[in-house]
Amino acid sequence: MRSPSSRALTIAATATLTALTGGAALLGYLAWNPRAPRLKRGRIRIACVGDSNTYGAGVATDRRSRHAYPAQLQDLLGERYQVLNYGLSGRTLLDSGNWPYSCERFDHLSRNVGARAIVLMLGTNDAKPCNWDP
Repeated sequence: MRSPSSRALTIAATATLTALTGGAALLGYLAWNPRAPRLKRGRIRIACVGDSNTYGAGVATDRRSRHAYPAQLQDLLGERYQVLNYGLSGRTLLDSGNWPYSCERFDHLSRNVGARAIVLMLGTNDAKPCNWDP
């Protein structure tokens, strides 16, 4: 977990970059460091764990909450369920990969959320040449 001073420095750097680039830096930061889903009481939880396919990369930021596949699954399942998006772009399933999901706080959160089911979509980034040599 980051220290308060480290977090403050990150926020300050992000704000500076946002001012300089007209918001592009903030959007990039959020794509690579999304907020954890907020839990709702009394719902059956489904945890969607994965890489950019789960996160919703390629979907416009203002539409990701409706068009990423976890959001579509939420629509299909209805209000009895809460589908949680724990997707992180660029992450690997391999612990030896260049950016292992297992080293992320979302890994811990998704394992301890009390999900009835987990939808796992990892492995795409494991096929990059830097992570796998046939």
